Amino acid sequence: MVRHVRPSAAALAALGLLVACEAQRIGALIPDRDAALAEDAAGLSLDGGGADGVLHPDGTWLLFMQDRYCLYAAGSVSDFLVWSWYRVSMSAAGPGAQSSQTYFQQKVKLCAQDQSPVTAGLITYVPASVTGALPERTLDGYLLGNRKGGQYLSEELAENWGLSDAVGPDDPLPETADDPRVIDQDGDDLPGVTLIIGNNFCTVQIAQRTRYRPTGTVVAEHRIEGTLWSDVAKSVLDASLPLCGTENALETRPDGNRMVLVRVDGRNGGSDLDADGDGEVDCAEITAARERLLGADIVVKDEPNAARCR
Repeated sequence: MVRHVRPSAAALAALGLLVACEAQRIGALIPDRDAALAEDAAGLSLDGGGADGVLHPDGTWLLFMQDRYCLYAAGSVSDFLVWSWYRVSMSAAGPGAQSSQTYFQQKVKLCAQDQSPVTAGLITYVPASVTGALPERTLDGYLLGNRKGGQYLSEELAENWGLSDAVGPDDPLPETADDPRVIDQDGDDLPGVTLIIGNNFCTVQIAQRTRYRPTGTVVAEHRIEGTLWSDVAKSVLDASLPLCGTENALETRPDGNRMVLVRVDGRNGGSDLDADGDGEVDCAEITAARERLLGADIVVKDEPNAARCR
């Protein structure tokens, strides 16, 4: 099904652009501590050592999700990917109905989100001010078997960007900035949240709701792999250029979505991302370790392939 949205994706800026344009990350978005942690992360071991063959949920995990669409704009189509990095703090809440089944709570916080380039090579950047302003969510989780082959199930994760939590998962989104349900979530005195497209090519203010339902299979004591159902709805509230406020169409392709949940606190065979040695793994440490995790194939990003959408 094709969903018509006003996306925050790079396609907003790419619409109608035929010139080559190299997108660059905005250095000012990276705090000094993050830069220091990135240097410290280079010395961390991603091999957690010995494990006992059983997945114990208690501790700190990274939930990495790849959301994939075909994006149609200005007569062209792009294979568009969104990669989300979540910190998940798990705590066992009780046994399931049968032995080896576990019920637990997950405190989930978005640390970073990356998006692939589309037409003209432009990329949408999600500033740290946006992800930092999002609240931690608490979700129920279940393990139907805690050894290899066991099944992982999670309650739906719904994220509101620039929206009051009074906007429910099935409610229509506000279409204008003066709707009382729109909030200045990132604190920049502009409605909704502000995203940067390209190398400061333009900015756009959006209200967005994203819904995820991840499911997976235990593949190791410290690792779950699987897929996810997702749904995204966006409204453009304002943009610095008219071009960046145009509508496009997204089509979900079920073969492109996947997730991995990996332990990052160094316990039971998992990686240890505690770069500052304080005994905790926070979002800054996860964000700083992204390139190392990708380089070690602990998480994997697919490459865009335009032929997939033709």
